Amino acid sequence: MKNYEQHIKQGGFERLKNCVENLVLRPNDSKLWLADNYNEFVKAVETVLNTDYKNTNIYKYYYELPKVKHGFCCLERWEKGLIF
Repeated sequence: MKNYEQHIKQGGFERLKNCVENLVLRPNDSKLWLADNYNEFVKAVETVLNTDYKNTNIYKYYYELPKVKHGFCCLERWEKGLIF
């Protein structure tokens, strides 16, 4: 079993940002993973967000962008309000 949480934390904010953007912008990638690995990866990302980045923009981006109708943008564009 892989330790995705440790891997994400070792890469710092940039690795977390890449993981979050991948999950938000490419939700169909779950079909490319084994189900257990994908679910473990999502759980690890959410654990890191909830423990280390709770009151940050990346946390809000991960949980709010999927609720926006036709919301599709990277973190930097979302922070600037450029949702399209």
